[in-house]
Amino acid sequence: MFIVQHESDANGPLARDSDAWQLPPSLVREARDESIHKTVGDSFHGTPLAERLRAAGVDNVVLCG
Repeated sequence: MFIVQHESDANGPLARDSDAWQLPPSLVREARDESIHKTVGDSFHGTPLAERLRAAGVDNVVLCG
C-alpha cells in the first residue's frame, strides 16, 4: 500500500512532523506500506509514485481519503 500524504514547507500548516501533519492513530500501517509525500494537489507531480507503482507491477489503483 502507498500512503500519499500532503505536506507544506517548514512554516506552513502541514509542516512535516507537526501535529496537523500526523496521520490518525486509527490508520493501521503494515511494515511494507510506503509513504509518498507531496506538496501539490497532484499525487504524481514531483513524487516517485508512478515509478513505484510500475516497479510493483500495479495496474489497478483504489483511492481512499
